[in-house]
Amino acid sequence: MSIVCRGNSGAELVKSVLMQHIFLFFTPVTDEGLGTLSKVSVILENMRVAACYTALFFFPWALMHSYRLLKPNRWKFYRAKLATFAVYVAWLVVCATVFNVNITLLPFTTLVFCVRIYVNAPQARFLVVGIVTAAIEMATLVLMTMSTLKTEAKLRETSYVQYRTRHVGFALFRWISTRFFVLLITCGVLVALCQPIGGYRMSVIAGHDDDLAYWYPLRVATVDTFLVAWMTITAYLMLPSTTSVPTRAKRGYGAIPRDEQPIAYKTTGDKENDFNCFVMDTQVLAFNFAWLAYYAGTEKINTVDLNECEILGLVCDGSRDIQAMVGKTSTRLVVAFRGTTTLRNMKLDVKISWSQVGNVFKALENNTAHSCKRAKVHSGFSKAYKGISSQLKSKLYASGDAKSLPILVTGHSLGGALATLFAFDLVLDDSDVGKRLSVTTFGSPKVGNNYFRRMYDDRVRSHWRVELAPDMITRLPLAPYVHVGKQALITESNDLLLDPSHLDVHINQQKRALLRSHKKSSYLIALKSWCEKQHGDLYLPTFLAFPIKDSSSKGLFQLSEDRVSMEFLGKSERASTSSRRSSSSSFRDSPVPEHVSILWRRLAESVALRLEAEVNA
Repeated sequence: MSIVCRGNSGAELVKSVLMQHIFLFFTPVTDEGLGTLSKVSVILENMRVAACYTALFFFPWALMHSYRLLKPNRWKFYRAKLATFAVYVAWLVVCATVFNVNITLLPFTTLVFCVRIYVNAPQARFLVVGIVTAAIEMATLVLMTMSTLKTEAKLRETSYVQYRTRHVGFALFRWISTRFFVLLITCGVLVALCQPIGGYRMSVIAGHDDDLAYWYPLRVATVDTFLVAWMTITAYLMLPSTTSVPTRAKRGYGAIPRDEQPIAYKTTGDKENDFNCFVMDTQVLAFNFAWLAYYAGTEKINTVDLNECEILGLVCDGSRDIQAMVGKTSTRLVVAFRGTTTLRNMKLDVKISWSQVGNVFKALENNTAHSCKRAKVHSGFSKAYKGISSQLKSKLYASGDAKSLPILVTGHSLGGALATLFAFDLVLDDSDVGKRLSVTTFGSPKVGNNYFRRMYDDRVRSHWRVELAPDMITRLPLAPYVHVGKQALITESNDLLLDPSHLDVHINQQKRALLRSHKKSSYLIALKSWCEKQHGDLYLPTFLAFPIKDSSSKGLFQLSEDRVSMEFLGKSERASTSSRRSSSSSFRDSPVPEHVSILWRRLAESVALRLEAEVNA
């Protein structure tokens, strides 16, 4: 909106100045024929616009950029930003001195106002101001977006655990800033489109002194409120978690003492079944049996050296193609379920209607508790489980060791969902089993609603859901389905997050969702890559010799060294021995820290030596 002030009286001059400072914070203001007081107001308004540009563009741009700097900042960090800021300030001066127009506070509203003014009073200067201002604002926004994308790519190459604070801070600040910008620009453009133009508003406001008390709060409730709220929230969230304030106000959340927690390996006795103890040897044993469940009853079982694993029996439901097996090691009994392999299994997977737990588990048939009535599970999974539950429990207890040895229940994909139902059924039949029962699933979908989750977690002490971050099956079915147990998330940067927060999961799962990341071979690559990345030859659990690809003559897991961060996409499967021995120091073809390059070279040498030893043997 353009206001041309032609009055000569002091009262009219004061009113025009008040209008510029109190009412028109979304509008450009021309300055023709005003006195010294008006000139001062123009200077102050331009300073205000420059400060607003700093808050809206310079600060977010610099902060987004800083998240990808793993070393102290240098002066070059501000070079591009200061140059852009200087261009913007110079343009403010040109607009005020040459074109006699003040630029609005909000991005892209100047163009809207100038076009509307030009339609009512065709003057080329308004088009020039609007177009050039919009071009500068758009160029700045493009540079900010490019910087944000570079930061995202850089952080993707780093270890999430090592730089967790940067990952979390960047994701949170980007989430807030993006929504703030969209809301602010939308409101500004709407005001620019709806606000009256020209002398109509001037005559209405200038003729009523009482309107000043009414219009002044509107100014505070518009752009100032947005800016103050955004800066306050941003500053609050960026505080360290240990920061305290002189008032009694408390932060709504706290940070764990350390981002990295030690992993327990060979632990025995009750500690092994402790709810919060993640034992890698136990998880690898569970994975071995989860894969064997696919081979049991086929000729493939004869191609695998079972080592200490023993298969006691097999239970099948031919009508639904459901299969489970009972196995044993020297220290425990294992029940493993096969995942989705046939079209009949897929039909069960997509039956996402509800089944009440009383109709699935006999122990809950007569339970009239409110929570039991509201607890429901996936109807397809429940039908599949009911077809083999009785036979499987009989097969388990027929071993004679079910009353004394720890019991490990496992499965991959659909097998993980069935393992969840079976573990819950065992505990319902005998609560003492829960003290010896542990559950580990791989790529399991969600099984029931929140009421079922509460009942399950109250009874099953140890349940770990091993998931790959890009695995899309673990995110299905959608709400109100929820997961049970504790999550062990393996990220694309090959980090293992135990019981991560919702924010950690969101950051690592938002990148992509892939169906091929659900394969057993992807989980084998992930687990083995993590062990080799963290410990090299010092520690490697006993993985059975499962072939990653049936057509591969190499057979065992192969580490792709130009992708130590691991893609889960089968690229590790296609890596040749020559590429394994080649020298590289990049994540996604970009430089990495020196300590990561040293780690990669050590892994490359260890894998090459191991392959040579296998060939010689």
